[in-house]
Formats: sequence, C-alpha cells, structure tokens
Amino acid sequence: MRAPGIVRVLRDVSDFLGSSAHARDGPVAVTPEDYLAASGEVIALAMAMSWIMAAIWRRDAIRDNPLLDRLGYNNVCVAWDVPPALYPAAFVMQFAIYCGVRYCVLDYVRGAVTPGLSRRKVRIIKFCNTLYAVSIMAVSLLFVVTPKVSPSVHTTFFVQLIICRFVVVAGNFVEVERIPREKWVFLGVYGLVSLLLPACLFINFVTYDSKNKKKPTVPMALGMIFDYSWFACLAVTGRFLPEQTPLQITYQLQPGTAGGVAEKPSERVAPAP
Repeated sequence: MRAPGIVRVLRDVSDFLGSSAHARDGPVAVTPEDYLAASGEVIALAMAMSWIMAAIWRRDAIRDNPLLDRLGYNNVCVAWDVPPALYPAAFVMQFAIYCGVRYCVLDYVRGAVTPGLSRRKVRIIKFCNTLYAVSIMAVSLLFVVTPKVSPSVHTTFFVQLIICRFVVVAGNFVEVERIPREKWVFLGVYGLVSLLLPACLFINFVTYDSKNKKKPTVPMALGMIFDYSWFACLAVTGRFLPEQTPLQITYQLQPGTAGGVAEKPSERVAPAP
C-alpha cells in the first residue's frame, strides 16, 4: 500500500533539500499525482483540525450558523468558518494551494514532453490544469468571505472547488490508456457526488426564506450523504488516481558563471524511463 500523498511529497522535499549532492549528480524523480493527492489530503487535515478546535472553543457556532439554517445540517466547512479555527486553517490551506499548483505545472510539463501524446490530449491537460490552478488559489477566499459576511458567496467558492477538482481528477483518466475497473468505479462515484452536492446546495440556497426559515427543500439526510461523501473522496483520491510515468528533473547551474555564481539556473525535465 502506497503512503498518503502528503507523506510522499514531504519525503521528496526532505530528500532533495537534505542532499545537495543528490540534486547535482543525477535527475530527481517526481510523481505529479503525489501533489494532487496531497492537496486534497491537506484540506481534509485542515478540516479535521478545525473541528477539534471548534468542538473545544466554539460549540455555539456549531449549534447556530448561517449554513445550518439553509442546509438543515452542519456542512463540514462550518468548523473553519469562525475563529479560532479560521486562522490556522487559512495558514494550512497555503500548503494545499502549493501542492495543487505544483501538480498543475508538473503535469502540464509531463504532457508537453511525453512523446506520441496527441494534440487533443495536450489541450485537455492544459485546460484541466489551468482550471484547477485558478480554482485552488481562489478557494483561499473562503477565509475572507465567511458565511457571516455572505453565505452565498462563501459557498460559491466552495462549489467551484468541487467542480474544478473533479475536472482535474477526470483529466488524469484521459492521459492513461489502461485503467483498472475499481478506479473507474471511484471516478464514477466521485463524479456523481461532485454533481449532486452542488445541485443540493444550489436548491437549498435558492429556496431559503430568511423570514419563515422553513425546512430545507433537499432532505437533510440526502444533503449530508453527498456533503460528507465528497470530503471522503477528497481524502482518498490519491489511492485511485491512474498510475503514470514520473518526471525526471535535473537541476544544473547555467554555463557561464561570474564569481562562482550562475547567471541563470536551468531545469531539464523528461519522462522517467
């Protein structure tokens, strides 16, 4: 069983930073999918941390909040929408953003240097990665526009992540020819949840009446199933991504240095053999 994506990413970074000789003497193997998996796992960890903090210091926010009024249940995001969890969650989210953007860059480069890849697939890779890079950066605005400021805008930032992350995960399946059946099953479940959860959120927000405060249009149990299932998929995505060729990255100093300092560093990449 492979280690979680966040462990593999931290291990790669630690090995690289801890061994300058390794970086000089040979190429560094990097698996882009590790970063995509890590970005989701970090979000899940930030969420778990936030619920622990909210359960200790902000039980009042769990019992009464704008999302509970509209959905009939506590959305998983409720815990990090209020201090004190709001602040460390926003900090931890920066690592998820780094991993997400790093994945997009590495995956696009791999697509560009992979021989025999059709132009259509390269365009799909470019589109999916650009979309997710913008999406993962925009999600940080969740901590700026909280439900107290605007429940609708806050939820919009969350919904766009749901949709864009599924697009980039599905894009991985386009790049690979042979994929085990269980991974297709995961993609189907993940896609269904990523479609129905935004639909449930949209219906409940549109039909919400702040004066009468009727029960949500979508049954509470149904909304909870889709909501919590999406976060479960977020945490286990790395185990179901199709296996692809790692990248070999070689870091070198550019020829032509002044005083032992390179005028410009160079980076060479190629698919790993």
